[in-house]
Amino acid sequence: MGADTEVLIVGAGPVGLTLAIDLGQKGVRCTLIERKEAPQFLPKMERCNARTMEIFRRMGLAGKIRAAGLDRNVPMDVYVILAMNQPPLLRLPYPSVAEAQGLRRQEEATSGATGDALATRTSAAKAAGSRTAMSARTLRSTSTPASRRPAMKRL
Repeated sequence: MGADTEVLIVGAGPVGLTLAIDLGQKGVRCTLIERKEAPQFLPKMERCNARTMEIFRRMGLAGKIRAAGLDRNVPMDVYVILAMNQPPLLRLPYPSVAEAQGLRRQEEATSGATGDALATRTSAAKAAGSRTAMSARTLRSTSTPASRRPAMKRL
């Protein structure tokens, strides 16, 4: 570690890497250390939630991260399973990035709200196939009450 290091970051997982980039953008000299020689076969982070992407957007990284990820038209459904060779116990339907962005633009156009509004209402319309309609209310500074969360669909 160099004498000019101001912050030592231990671990090059999602949090450590994000912290190193953020501090570096702010001019803070940091050193990142990792005990593993290479990325693991199954990484700790396979997707980013909305809050994580908000942080990446503020850091100017959201576009690059989206470009490196799945195609923007792939649904972001979440499945709860016990084994890969058994049917899922639960499916939580979520729109693709393209659907969510389109719905957000549509909502902004009809309500006059912007993406930076305190509360943004997003409705995911029923898409092709077995996709389920869903509605969620996202609040930036408070947690979303259970009555406003997307309904879970048991399979």
